[in-house]
Amino acid sequence: MTLTQALRGGGAASSRAQGDSDGNDSPDFFEEIEPKTSGKLSAVVDNAKQRWFREAWDLAHSGDYRQMALLGQMFSEGYGCEKDPAAAQQWTERAKKGRAVRAGVYCTL
Repeated sequence: MTLTQALRGGGAASSRAQGDSDGNDSPDFFEEIEPKTSGKLSAVVDNAKQRWFREAWDLAHSGDYRQMALLGQMFSEGYGCEKDPAAAQQWTERAKKGRAVRAGVYCTL
């Protein structure tokens, strides 16, 4: 199951994907992403983006408002994940509650 499928499909994975868990669990559809260090440059970069998305996901679920803002931007642009405007809006709103706002690639509190 992809991230977007889980976000749109409902059920327990969807609830966790939307941030309704206790904040410490990664969704079941995330597998450990091993760093890719060889092959086509585009594949190495895609792997790095996916790992960065995963790290932002984990930190956002642990309560880091800056990472919530970053995750919103990543969902908005499809950076390391599929574009998902609804998830982007949700994470951006959660970040704003913690007074974190994206300003380009930087985050302010």
